[in-house]
Amino acid sequence: MLFIFSLIIASIFALTAKSTIKRHPYPWYIGALVLTLFVSLFPFSRNLPEAVTFLLDLFRRGALSCALWCIVMWTGAFSNGSWLIKRLMPVRGELSIFAAMLTLGHNIGYGRTYFVRFFTDASALPANQFAACIITIILLIIMIPLTILSFPKIRKRMKAKKWKQIQRFAYLFYALLYLHIMLLFIPLAKDGKDGYYFSVIVYTAIFLGYAICRIRKWYFLKKKPEHRREFTSICFGLFLAVMVIICAVSSPKDTIADGNLNAEMTKNTTIESEIVSTEVSQSFDDTTLTDGVYEGKAYGYDGAVKATVTIKDGKITDISCSSAESDLWYFDKCKDKVVSEILEAQNTNVDAVSGATYSSNGIKKAVLDALKQAGFPAN
Repeated sequence: MLFIFSLIIASIFALTAKSTIKRHPYPWYIGALVLTLFVSLFPFSRNLPEAVTFLLDLFRRGALSCALWCIVMWTGAFSNGSWLIKRLMPVRGELSIFAAMLTLGHNIGYGRTYFVRFFTDASALPANQFAACIITIILLIIMIPLTILSFPKIRKRMKAKKWKQIQRFAYLFYALLYLHIMLLFIPLAKDGKDGYYFSVIVYTAIFLGYAICRIRKWYFLKKKPEHRREFTSICFGLFLAVMVIICAVSSPKDTIADGNLNAEMTKNTTIESEIVSTEVSQSFDDTTLTDGVYEGKAYGYDGAVKATVTIKDGKITDISCSSAESDLWYFDKCKDKVVSEILEAQNTNVDAVSGATYSSNGIKKAVLDALKQAGFPAN
């Protein structure tokens, strides 16, 4: 949904602002840079209205920049002489520079977390996030020189043939951009996270459709085949075949229940700030707990947290936790410390781990939920 909305905005911008951005590009570039830096450095808060968060995510999550890149790349796939080619090709360079400015902001925002982890504690990253970080670095290495060469004053100083040869790295950029998205989205889609399966399908349709249309255009221009319909049919069949494969590979597993639990908890749970809520911090030293094994559930950073608590002789003897959060780095960072402190204190009145407050509170709430089943009185 976020990406589709971004595509609509990017398309309107590209078609309506083309004359202005062509005549006066630098105010647009500066505005994009200032805006994207502001958004990327804006403190993340879960207490903002949904509409505000949605608008911020257009920039912060890179949806708008990716939508602009899609317009830039698809411009090269349209038929020569078509209405869209005439409208977009004159400002293709300016749009790519604008997209690059927004992309840098996205990388700054996420880089504060993921690049820091990558360069300081790479082993803690899941394999897909580790690979995505490497691809991001390669993308930046490709994007920055191509963006610089897109400025007219620099382009005019180069031989046209040499400039075009260098710009062909854009094809690699588009391919790696799609791979980067799939590395992050397919695992979430398979886990049944809301919206990610649909996002995988939409991104694949756009990037795969571009690749096939671009190859088709090149083939028609270079080979000038007599039987164009047959080749077009082959391209369409290839598109459908790959789409079916991607849909099958990213199809959600039988974990939809966790996704439904997340949605329900999101609706019914008020997410706390850094201050731990009174309920999470309750003590049960003077409460008689019934022996047994109990399972509790709560909402953590952005997904369900489960805690299995063992009570023996009225005391907590064991706690095991699991999480359906999209980024388990936060959960893994705090799990052992929070669990050990609860076992030692024999109550949930323990500190949250700095930098993983939401996951810490999720563990404590899940433990408390289990303890209520063991006889701890609810407020």
